[in-house]
Amino acid sequence: MATLCGALNHNLRQHNTYTHRYFYQRISDLPKYRDLLSAYASGLLVPDRMTAQTLRLPIDLALSTQDVQRLVSAIAKPTL
Repeated sequence: MATLCGALNHNLRQHNTYTHRYFYQRISDLPKYRDLLSAYASGLLVPDRMTAQTLRLPIDLALSTQDVQRLVSAIAKPTL
């Protein structure tokens, strides 16, 4: 993960919040598509960067207002 994304992920884990890579696994990495010309890594620089910089946060109807506030606080002040 990129530095800021990695720091944010680490900070959220310190607050017992576990994130996941949002765009993992890329479709171009699946066996059905990996041999296509469009799946070559040299043509996927933007998707690779987005994959490294995007986290999926918890989304659940059971999240309380307090949980959401805790998430916002952790995101607003990542530890670098």
